[in-house]
Amino acid sequence: MVRRPTPTGEFFTAEFKTFNEQNGWGFVGCDELRARFGSDVFAHNRELVNVPVKAVGEVIYFELGMTEDGKPQVLNAQPAGAPIISVEPAAKKPRLEEAPASVEVEETPAAEEGEVAMTDAGPPTNPETTTGEAAGTSTADMAEGTAG
Repeated sequence: MVRRPTPTGEFFTAEFKTFNEQNGWGFVGCDELRARFGSDVFAHNRELVNVPVKAVGEVIYFELGMTEDGKPQVLNAQPAGAPIISVEPAAKKPRLEEAPASVEVEETPAAEEGEVAMTDAGPPTNPETTTGEAAGTSTADMAEGTAG
């Protein structure tokens, strides 16, 4: 089983120095990588699927990978100047849904202990509680806070 090189997170632009279409591999190089590793960087066809032209002199953009024995290798190559094609899954977009409208919860005198009644915070619909007369309190007393 062939192990995929470990991605380094470093990206480079280099040109093909050689490529053997029959074998499906070649080498790319640039001065910076040649100075760092003392050689060109291996490029296998499986990492070049987004590169339509693999010919000497063609320039690619790629992530540098390292093999288990410390050799540099091309990963996720694309033609230089092409839009970047991410191989990582896209980040999830934040939800734009609005939160549901809040519902007021109030205790009612008729509720048993621990029970609550739901209300839409609109005007009461029971005519007896609208005027407050059932409890011996007028609407004016209720507004002034002197209910009792």
